[in-house]
Amino acid sequence: MKLRVFENMVLRRIFGPRRDEVTEEWRRLHNEELNDLYSSPNIVRVIKSRRMRSLKLKLIIIIIIFLVENVDISRENCCIPCIS
Repeated sequence: MKLRVFENMVLRRIFGPRRDEVTEEWRRLHNEELNDLYSSPNIVRVIKSRRMRSLKLKLIIIIIIFLVENVDISRENCCIPCIS
């Protein structure tokens, strides 16, 4: 029994949380959901897609930080005509 508990703990770490459709809150996966995901033939695809999603979010944050740091918002460089 202890081995199954450890296995579920590792699977929860791999697959991560899931967003509940009704309450819109993050929750842990139930044992049955873990078994369904683990027994599916595309387990590698699921893990890779989660990694790619995380990488995309990090890339978006880096781009936003770059844009914010390099924007010059002075009146001389403004491309929007100012109304006086």
